[in-house]
Amino acid sequence: MKKKFRNFIALALAVVLALPMWGANVFATENGLTESPHRLFVDGREVSTAATLGGGVGRKAPFNVDGTTYLAARAMSIAFGKNVQWEPNTSTLYFGQVPEASNLVAVTTSAGTTTMHLDQIAQLAMTDFTAQNRTVAESYRGVTFAALFAAMDIDVSNATSFMFVAADSFVNYASAEDVLNPENGWLALYQDGVRLNSRTRLVLPADGESGRWVRDVMEIIVVTEDNPAPWFREINIIAEGVAVNAVDAEGNPALPFMLNGKIYMPLRAVANALDMPVGWNGDIGAIFVGDVPQTLEVYGEGQLYVVAAGERFVVTMADILEIGLVETYAMIRGERRDYTGVPIASVIEFLGLDVSGVTAQIVYATRDGHGTASTPQETFDPTNGFIAIAESGVPFGHWEQGGRGPFMLVFAQDIFAQRFMRYLTEITIEGAVLAQEHDGNVLTITVGGQNFHANIAVFEGLNPRAVEAHGATFTAIPALSLIEHFGINPATLGNGAIVAPGGPEDRFFTNEELMTEGFVYIAFDQVERSTPFVVVYPGQPNGRRLWGLDQIVFEVVEAAPSFTIRIGGQSYSVTTDLINELGVVPFVARDTNFTGLPVATLISHFDIDVSNVIEGTAFAADGFNRQFTPEEMMDATNFFIAIEQDGQTIIQSGENSYFNTVFVADSGNGRFIRLLDRLELNSTVAAEVGTTIEGLGAYEFAITHGGQSFIVTMEQLVAMGTVDFVANTMREPIRDRNFTGVPLRVVFENLGIDMTGAGNLLITATDGFQTSFTSANALSIGYIVIGENGAPLGMGERGPYGPFFAVLNGMANNNWARTLQSIAIN
Repeated sequence: MKKKFRNFIALALAVVLALPMWGANVFATENGLTESPHRLFVDGREVSTAATLGGGVGRKAPFNVDGTTYLAARAMSIAFGKNVQWEPNTSTLYFGQVPEASNLVAVTTSAGTTTMHLDQIAQLAMTDFTAQNRTVAESYRGVTFAALFAAMDIDVSNATSFMFVAADSFVNYASAEDVLNPENGWLALYQDGVRLNSRTRLVLPADGESGRWVRDVMEIIVVTEDNPAPWFREINIIAEGVAVNAVDAEGNPALPFMLNGKIYMPLRAVANALDMPVGWNGDIGAIFVGDVPQTLEVYGEGQLYVVAAGERFVVTMADILEIGLVETYAMIRGERRDYTGVPIASVIEFLGLDVSGVTAQIVYATRDGHGTASTPQETFDPTNGFIAIAESGVPFGHWEQGGRGPFMLVFAQDIFAQRFMRYLTEITIEGAVLAQEHDGNVLTITVGGQNFHANIAVFEGLNPRAVEAHGATFTAIPALSLIEHFGINPATLGNGAIVAPGGPEDRFFTNEELMTEGFVYIAFDQVERSTPFVVVYPGQPNGRRLWGLDQIVFEVVEAAPSFTIRIGGQSYSVTTDLINELGVVPFVARDTNFTGLPVATLISHFDIDVSNVIEGTAFAADGFNRQFTPEEMMDATNFFIAIEQDGQTIIQSGENSYFNTVFVADSGNGRFIRLLDRLELNSTVAAEVGTTIEGLGAYEFAITHGGQSFIVTMEQLVAMGTVDFVANTMREPIRDRNFTGVPLRVVFENLGIDMTGAGNLLITATDGFQTSFTSANALSIGYIVIGENGAPLGMGERGPYGPFFAVLNGMANNNWARTLQSIAIN
């Protein structure tokens, strides 16, 4: 909470309580607490503002304070479907997972908090009385507040008012005159002769015809003229057992507060603690928590144009939603960005276009005049080229309303992950034709329900050759060439079923045959037949072939789940079969039953020398990571790879990994990491000397630390000792790249730089691009790369990326900087 707001609340809440309700509302509104009458969506479901969010200035909306949205705790409980409970002794609000309610009533004064058990209160002198609950007269038995405070030896002679806080966080307040009047203020324990299930009630029967009351009183706060501070409290929040870091979007404190009968909590901070993203769409005045509803109203109107096949197609936002939104992410300027949108390939299919003959680059334009281009392979890869309409669940909004959309171009698999375009308005595809114009001269490859179309132009561009088969000569290409042309990983394919109109239905070739060089060819010159395509097998005298081919349908084989262990350039693959073979054991972590294998068993199985390991890092498929010590790794009672949880196989749909890593003996009842992708073990010695690279040239970069500046030349860097290692720069499909470089840890040691207590490292490239490494990551998995595949870094497909390339090995595309210029250690 910014200082001005903190000071305001301390003053405002002391004054507000002396005002009637309408006065409190006016006072709050005039001093910075403004109504935030926005719509609220939680996991795609709109929550009624009027019915649920009550308790704001106008009792119909949350508060907005310095740009931070606050929502009443009870309203948030209903919106999120979570329990809520107040615990007065520690000023903690539990959200979701709540402890058993205490049987104590707490009274808080400037001197501290005093408690009394309900059973003790029940032994005090009790009084029978009648109070109005709206229009119904109810019979109670209880103790007057005057008697309660006397029994607890609490001096309330200077009290001006009291605040009553219920277990569900509801807050009410009353003047000292009302509360201390023995004919008016009671704490009720019985109703109609029966002990109240909801513990206690504050009852003020003389407060008009409809008595004021509060169920389940947990705390009574005493306010005096000299001590207004109890009205503003630094309230702790525990959401599902995790302490909430109460900060706003900029990291400034955003502390909860009490006002108008409610405890208000910062919406974003609580949602973040529950792993629920928060978004905002100013066009419709809506706050989104969790999943965003996929409706036109949410994303807004919009259209873009696709110029292809001699036409200019209009694609509207409604079309995009009809196609079906998917989630993806890309690394933009060194940071992960999560997007919602559709693959360009899906738009092409929606428009009925055949792009199999497209060889020219696809051109993109934006409303502000910018443009870029991409290859057909990049564009039509359904895991790469995307039309995005939202980031982190937040719609971009239309440019006319100050948004950066409604459409954005994103390449999720870009090696350097830098290409994106806001305000996308037009896509031009030369060489595309309408699907109905195929005229039988297109071969369809179907993989997992997705179609890839190859016309004659595609075949002619794949180095066709004359093939002798079945006593004839054909113009053909290897079947594998066609598969790879479309970016399909052949290792994921099973049998290929060959389909021809009116032909046999049982013709197929196996994956082994597909992968065997020179075994399966597809000819495309039989123009006198219904289609020009025929599958031929050179050297197979059995006449195995099929004329008039128009489709090949491949089975998709699920790859066996696996992860890798890496150390010093060596990789070891671990599959579920291996884990089961080595002998799984049951164990318990976080009160959950798992089945798995100690990591120490895997280390022993592969005979990995870990005597020089100083640290390890477990990486998830999404880039999340946790570090561990060698001692933790080799403790067979502590560090496990889990493959079952509560008797069920651990499977994460749509992800690359099936594994959890679990640290069961860690304080806090266990660390864990889902979607395990690899374990990186970092050693004090390199496993092998790096490849000798010729022609590196005379280059240098700078390192600054503690007021000192170091110039590192290429010659110096090589003399420090290079190592070969593998790092991947793409996430799906994984693209391993073979680098030669020097660990950053070795560079710092050679320069005499003490990294004890160091903060983040600011990495700057020659083009001004900047990213940061944490010191822990830099020391454990950071490298300065000088070569790839045995050659110096030079001109890549998208420009130079040398002579130095800073990278975190294992971060799965998260952090890197090509054309390194300097490293500043904070």
